[in-house]
Amino acid sequence: RPADTSPAHGKPADVMASADDTRDANGLARRWRAFLLHARSTAVLDLRSLAVYRIALGLIVAVDALWRLVDAEAFYTDTGIRPLTGSMWRYVETAPSLYLVSGSVAWASTLLVVTAVIGVVLAAGWRTRLFAALAWVFVVSVQNRNGSVESGADSVLAMILLIAPFLPLGARFS
Repeated sequence: RPADTSPAHGKPADVMASADDTRDANGLARRWRAFLLHARSTAVLDLRSLAVYRIALGLIVAVDALWRLVDAEAFYTDTGIRPLTGSMWRYVETAPSLYLVSGSVAWASTLLVVTAVIGVVLAAGWRTRLFAALAWVFVVSVQNRNGSVESGADSVLAMILLIAPFLPLGARFS
């Protein structure tokens, strides 16, 4: 038998290699499509549970903002423990915050009330993608204003809000 033929079919090795490659590529593509269809059918998110998740997330944002409102003057204003001095402005580039616009009690209180309203609107399910993104902006802003009163739960809340606009949270109960 010549060295350039396939032992199985008696055809030249280069012809067999190209035919096997085509067959394997088609088979691989077919198997990949079957896997994706199976994954889509088994990894389905229940829209009702996502709606409950959205309601809970919105209420957590609202309650957190109202809880912070009690001590807004102490933690988020110029009369509190971290006034907006020259040293505070160096954080603008690394940790942007809407609270750095002004250090007044009225500004901090307004931002916290707006955050609470955003949380309630998110819980209600009106324009969920927009309000989930707004909730993330406002929650990260309050967290960046005074990091000394933050905990790990605040970071988890920020991460959950970061992925919330990409989920179909408004598909049910909104």
